[in-house]
Amino acid sequence: PYTTLFRSIVTDNSSSPATSFAEFKDSTTGKWTLCMSNYFIPQVVVVDTDLSVRTEIAWALESSFNALASSVEVYINPASTFNPAYRANAVNACISIFTNIKKIKDDPDDPYARRLVSVGGIYSGMASGMFGLGYNHLITHHLISRFGVAYGSYHIVLLSCALTLFGNRITGSLATLARELHLCTAAAGDESAASTFIDGFKRIADMSVKELPPVELTEQEILRIAEDVRKEAVQFGLTMLDQREITSVMNMAFAR
Repeated sequence: PYTTLFRSIVTDNSSSPATSFAEFKDSTTGKWTLCMSNYFIPQVVVVDTDLSVRTEIAWALESSFNALASSVEVYINPASTFNPAYRANAVNACISIFTNIKKIKDDPDDPYARRLVSVGGIYSGMASGMFGLGYNHLITHHLISRFGVAYGSYHIVLLSCALTLFGNRITGSLATLARELHLCTAAAGDESAASTFIDGFKRIADMSVKELPPVELTEQEILRIAEDVRKEAVQFGLTMLDQREITSVMNMAFAR
């Protein structure tokens, strides 16, 4: 019987082509809307690394930072410990992006590093497709809906702030990820290894965007977004942060 084959061709380093999430711009209002459906998951994903290598470097970097943030959020999701295959995808994404992103920033013409980062984005998407979005990804979509796609740059910065404020609650996961990335020795204690990962991730976040677009939100608007994010996160099994704590992450990121 005839069936429709949904295909996705990857032209940057984004994780979205392999996920059940898509953003659409309303031509009437100009606002971006996040949609989630299993119908968005393609049966075939074509990773054209040659095309990715020719993607304009600013967009290649931004999509790489977002894919890295998504993969880390998947890894620290409590549910990932029960799904080792998807957690392995998150590790593969982190390895590909974490270890090569500075290389492509310093040398945009390094084709091998750019190919590795591009493949890392797909691994990130495959992991995200199982566990959904993390707190900081959800906040970012609220910013995009209000202000436009340029505010997607906040994803990795928000996650860096969240790890700084509340990383002590997930020391074990961060320590294991640090060892997977060879950021520390296998014998390093959990607290030391987790701290090493947080510091390394912060350096990458600081490298992402030197000047972020300003966020013009009132205190009440930030509180409302924080409460919406808290409720939305429950759908993905996330209950670690309350409204006040999500607000503190946003305030720290927006004050950057």
